[in-house]
Amino acid sequence: MPAAIRMSTVFGSDSSSESWTMEPDMSKMIWSRCGMVHLNGVGQGQPILVLPGLAGGSRMLEPLISRLALDYRVYWFDWAGEGRSFALEALRQDDHPTRLLADVLEAIPEPTVNVLGISYGGCVALDLAQHKPEKMQRLILTGTPGKLEHAWASRLVHKVLTRIPLRPDSAFLNQFFRILMGDQMRDSAIEQFVAGSIWGTDQAMMARRLDWLMSFELTESIRNMSIPTTILTGGRDVVVPPLCQEKLANLLPECDMFVIKEAGHLGFLTHTNAYMGYIHQAMASRMSAVSMA
Repeated sequence: MPAAIRMSTVFGSDSSSESWTMEPDMSKMIWSRCGMVHLNGVGQGQPILVLPGLAGGSRMLEPLISRLALDYRVYWFDWAGEGRSFALEALRQDDHPTRLLADVLEAIPEPTVNVLGISYGGCVALDLAQHKPEKMQRLILTGTPGKLEHAWASRLVHKVLTRIPLRPDSAFLNQFFRILMGDQMRDSAIEQFVAGSIWGTDQAMMARRLDWLMSFELTESIRNMSIPTTILTGGRDVVVPPLCQEKLANLLPECDMFVIKEAGHLGFLTHTNAYMGYIHQAMASRMSAVSMA
């Protein structure tokens, strides 16, 4: 991630274009058992840690971080082996992202933090929450499955990424990017942004993370998890369908789920205002209603 957040456009039909440059007031390298991790912080208010998804790293999250930083103290980083974070041999161990997240949480100068997990990042947060919940104040998850058994698109992508070297201009990827966005946008600025961000992640790294996701499964202890959780799902998300996320919501004792009808897997980019509204609610109070937006 660059030293400054230079994203000039908030994407999505429900968002207006705005321009700004945000300089992180905290930018440091921390030692993790999985390598060196570049941790950033910006903004004032309640602390929230944003966890990147399987591909695209923190670059993909720049528009969201910019919006969050207007109201909150935002922390972010890249998974080991991406951006300015470096990987060790521990990457070969199945639990490496969970261990990395535990080390990052310890390095954040806050007694507790809210955690916003995007897809893969949400699964890592849930894995850690089963074993070390004391640092997490609230979980906000989007595009996060408890298990990928019903996510046909994710299984297809896993097979392709682990078997076929792909070019950035491949027809398969172009179609997949449209699926990520709910198959509503073509030849748009957001599609180019998503493609550029995703191909900042090495294909082998994507496949390795998908391997971890395919084997990820919650333990029975998750039913006793005391962390309040909000799940945001796109009604058109076929990568992690609402059914997968609903099953996860039913496992968690303190969980609310909200569906943004027209959004796909990357709804936080295409329907930013709707997602931000639910994030504000989650950060402000414990919600008890189930809503359709």
